[in-house]
Amino acid sequence: MKKEETYPLLENISSEKQQELYQYWLDLKGENLMPSRKLFNPVDIPRVLSSLYLVDVFYDPLRFQVRLAGTQNVQKLGFDPKGYSSDGSPAIKGLIERFEWAVRNKKPYCRVEKMLWGKKDYVEYSALVLPMSDNNEDVNLFIASVDYF
Repeated sequence: MKKEETYPLLENISSEKQQELYQYWLDLKGENLMPSRKLFNPVDIPRVLSSLYLVDVFYDPLRFQVRLAGTQNVQKLGFDPKGYSSDGSPAIKGLIERFEWAVRNKKPYCRVEKMLWGKKDYVEYSALVLPMSDNNEDVNLFIASVDYF
């Protein structure tokens, strides 16, 4: 993936849940580049919880690990990905590249694509991925919402 490549955001936010989460993220970040994960409180966005993913970001080497998957995601996937890591997973190469882009650029993205890795390979989804940072410089968590259609 080219460093200058950008991902569309607002035009791909397809659901009210994703719009609500994006507005929540904007409110949390205020004037900062990214909001602190310490400000995130799931109680503030109860309608979004079933579609959430929390993904930890680790450095040296850069890798990603699912901390939490909402019930809707577990149902659509057919398994709970909690604890799954990007280490040695060539099947999710595109996802890793997009996460790396978000870490480098410190920006959110929303992407629409076909679900090829779940129980039903005909389902399309949109994924809204929002970076969080405790120091406003390094991404240390992604909050994501996946909307299936």
